Amino acid sequence: TVGDLWNNQDDLLDALVEIRKELPETRFALVANESDNGDVRKFKDRAAGLGLTDAILWAGRLSKNDMLSFYADIDIAVSTHRNEGFGIWVLEALAIAKPAVAFNAGGIRDSLEDCPAGVLVNGGAREMATQIVRLLNNDAKYKQMSEAGPRWVADRFNRDRMIQDYYGFFETLTSSGQKKSEHRVAPLNILQIISKNDRYGAQRVFLDQVKILHQMGNSVFVVTRGTEGYVTDSVRAMGIPCYGIPMKGLKDIFFLRKFLKEYKIDVIHTSLDRADYFGLLLSWLTRRPVISTMHVRRYH
Repeated sequence: TVGDLWNNQDDLLDALVEIRKELPETRFALVANESDNGDVRKFKDRAAGLGLTDAILWAGRLSKNDMLSFYADIDIAVSTHRNEGFGIWVLEALAIAKPAVAFNAGGIRDSLEDCPAGVLVNGGAREMATQIVRLLNNDAKYKQMSEAGPRWVADRFNRDRMIQDYYGFFETLTSSGQKKSEHRVAPLNILQIISKNDRYGAQRVFLDQVKILHQMGNSVFVVTRGTEGYVTDSVRAMGIPCYGIPMKGLKDIFFLRKFLKEYKIDVIHTSLDRADYFGLLLSWLTRRPVISTMHVRRYH
């Protein structure tokens, strides 16, 4: 599994107890921060109490290239996250032919509903253990799911399709309901706002959008929360204008309202909750259309 220990990996410890009754060599590989904090200590103490210390493999946080090796070494991607916004790592595992098992909760359902390479589990740790054991004991089913995963991701979640979908929304909104042409004559001026500056799945999706929309010939401007961080550094490395603001109050709203008028922004796109609130206020103040990507299933 992938994600720091706020993602209720404790449930997988309970599942692992049941799994090892049938498959005693099974181990839990965890990509997460292993620093000495309360969540990590609690997790390790619980694992020790269940006799699972030697069954836990800590990988720490891994680079993108190292994640490829991690996916190659595992048998199944398992997510216990019940409030995940999207869970891009599950798609990455599917793309490398690893079946996925997850609780039927949170945004991961968006990735695995009707997926021939995934299993959504209703219930708790015991039910998850049952599904994992069933899959690992069925070589034919495992092979079928492994082969289906890359096709599923390529068909439904490829980068170009995502950008075309967004661009279709942008054109529809900016054309005031007129029938949009296949190729717009004039490029759009797009303001992209994101309220987190660290390195997680939502931010990586956001950067893909920024890069491809820029390559399509649009004028893209990015506003981040804070002047330093993964998103800010990545955008500036692309040569795209990037502005960091506290994203806290009226001063920032007035700055952005002036920004929209000065650069003749056609459409606003926001990612993550605080940016979404700012985008809605800006849309109301300037009458510019806004699209909000919440990355949390309950808002879809």
